[in-house]
Amino acid sequence: MKKNLLFLNVLLALFVLLLAGNLAFSQSIDSSVLNQQVKQVLLTERFSPLAKVNDLPEDVRKEFARLGGGSLSMADPGAPYQEGCVVSPPPLPQRRLAFGGLSPGYCLIQYERGGKVHYFSLVLFQVKAHVGAKLIWAGSLSDRNLRLSDVEQLRSAVMSKSVNSYDPSARLP
Repeated sequence: MKKNLLFLNVLLALFVLLLAGNLAFSQSIDSSVLNQQVKQVLLTERFSPLAKVNDLPEDVRKEFARLGGGSLSMADPGAPYQEGCVVSPPPLPQRRLAFGGLSPGYCLIQYERGGKVHYFSLVLFQVKAHVGAKLIWAGSLSDRNLRLSDVEQLRSAVMSKSVNSYDPSARLP
């Protein structure tokens, strides 16, 4: 009798663990949906355009470098960068700024990444004076090869639901 009760308890515990794992997995899938706070920021903030990597706030450059493996390694729009997987001397940056936008509390960046697979990524940093920059959202367009030229094009993509999210706690691609 005690063995049957022990077996049932173990079986119940396994069931609970499996259920919890499925819930956690479904929540991670749901994170691909653009959350309301980020959507609100992307649609309503007044972003001033940024034309060069050096125009990005220093705190954003430092945080991007930290999340990207220790180096900012990003070329200005139109400048040479490591577009393909064949490295040519001298080593070029692996990323290139497509466009950037800065508001009083946020910095938005779209950049392209070279290598075996070429694609564009989007990142949104919250910027606070005397605190620094914090990555609050990372994503891409449904068409990962689409270069945006400004915030208005991004807003159109958000409205047409063609913006995807990915885990901002992961290392930046």
